[in-house]
Amino acid sequence: MSRYLEYSSPSIKLSEAHRIIEKPPRRGPVFICGPEEQFYKYLTTGYKGASSICCGGRFATGQLWPNAICTIILTFMPGIFYFHCVLPRAELGVCFISVSQKVLSYLMMVSFPLASFTNPGIIPRNDKMPSEVQEHKNLQGLPNPRYLRINGRTVKQKFCHTCLIFRPPRSKHCLYCDNCVLRFDHHCTWLGNCVGLHNYKYFVCLIYCATIFLFECIIVVFCVFNQTASSTSGNNTDLINRIITLWEEPFLIVFLLYCLFLLTAVLLLAIYHTIISTQNLTTNEHVKDYYKENPFDYGGFRNCVNIYLHPELVLADGDDIIEADYIPFDSFTEGRSFDD
Repeated sequence: MSRYLEYSSPSIKLSEAHRIIEKPPRRGPVFICGPEEQFYKYLTTGYKGASSICCGGRFATGQLWPNAICTIILTFMPGIFYFHCVLPRAELGVCFISVSQKVLSYLMMVSFPLASFTNPGIIPRNDKMPSEVQEHKNLQGLPNPRYLRINGRTVKQKFCHTCLIFRPPRSKHCLYCDNCVLRFDHHCTWLGNCVGLHNYKYFVCLIYCATIFLFECIIVVFCVFNQTASSTSGNNTDLINRIITLWEEPFLIVFLLYCLFLLTAVLLLAIYHTIISTQNLTTNEHVKDYYKENPFDYGGFRNCVNIYLHPELVLADGDDIIEADYIPFDSFTEGRSFDD
């Protein structure tokens, strides 16, 4: 997304507000349309990070093995067991749960590879340090951070010494993938990739679908236990008969514990990302408490529209006003920045 790169340009005139009225062009998903020209050239001819790039920069994989492969095995194998050995025993027929679980399973089979393999928003790096920063170095010979005034609030914009760029707003350099990533949320070990601007929506879709799916799985398992207890002891389904039924179903017990463990994890993730989405925060920003006042917060509804429908916009509403200087503006709060 080229609008983010405009905020990181080293040639910005200092202490002058540059207003951009035109909205950035809206593009389709990166895995279909591909990255914009500035990103495409770097990803196809000069890429220097640790990810594996394919299909013209549409896809990028970080730690395919063992991270992503192990996640596929640990999730899809129990899923196959569930659909072949558990769900048919519930004898639900055509009902809401059986239909919704098939729909949710298809959504997860689509959202998982999109979250895991879509280019998260890898930023082009420079071959050498820009000449504009030569006059703004510290005693160690490293460029000083800049200060950006965004939506009336000032944040620190640090220089990435690996990529030799000023990091665009909300970006971070991932040590695992060795890339600066647009709107960096976090590096997901289970996906083996960063979660950023281009794949965040698929990640959220995955955890929402998984939460509902696992909750329904637990309901189905209890239905199977109840039906089994009823069939073996008639109407005498007291506590002892239920314990005997559990004892005779070790695989179901293990599967139930597995579902409870996963449900706890994905439910907490779903709640957490719902909260930070309405505040227009990334996980990285929230955990490190970047902002005294969040310059990207325009209210819950507009924040979600920005994140999930218009990721090309740096700000959810209004014009982009780019103002930079190496001296903090009066609204700067010490101790908070775009990155450590």
